[in-house]
Amino acid sequence: MGCDMHCIIERKNKTGEWEVIKGYDRHLLFMRGRKNDRDLGYYEENKKLIADWIYDGRNYELFATLANVRNDGNIRPMFPDRGVPEDASKETAEEVGDIGFDGHSHTYFTLHEFSDVLFDGYDMYMSVTPLKNFINTVIVKIKKLANNAYDGDDGVRLIIFFDS
Repeated sequence: MGCDMHCIIERKNKTGEWEVIKGYDRHLLFMRGRKNDRDLGYYEENKKLIADWIYDGRNYELFATLANVRNDGNIRPMFPDRGVPEDASKETAEEVGDIGFDGHSHTYFTLHEFSDVLFDGYDMYMSVTPLKNFINTVIVKIKKLANNAYDGDDGVRLIIFFDS
């Protein structure tokens, strides 16, 4: 049985609350729309938040590096077992709730935290090829989305969790 990573990007708004920029799962959003208003209106209204592009690979070395998932003990994880942020947006709470018991190993990090941890363990982490690919694709995309964040790199975070 495989394990997949789910990603939600949140940004702090001008009132200091977190809001989803990207991160909805297409199937869950469709089902939530059917549950909410019995038509595609909800889906159409929220489809810009679908996260197909954030990360769609399955690389257990990356999962171990980011969140201690499928780790054989040879990798020091960057952000293990942090859970879902207490101040997560309502939309994030819904997405996590809709995955239910299949979701596990929830964690998160701001762009600033990611940079700090990467810098502190640069030689070790940059030897992990999947992490380099993740930085060059996902982190770069998040950085572009973060341009309008009120708190800079502290105002954007990636929430990740896994299913099995």
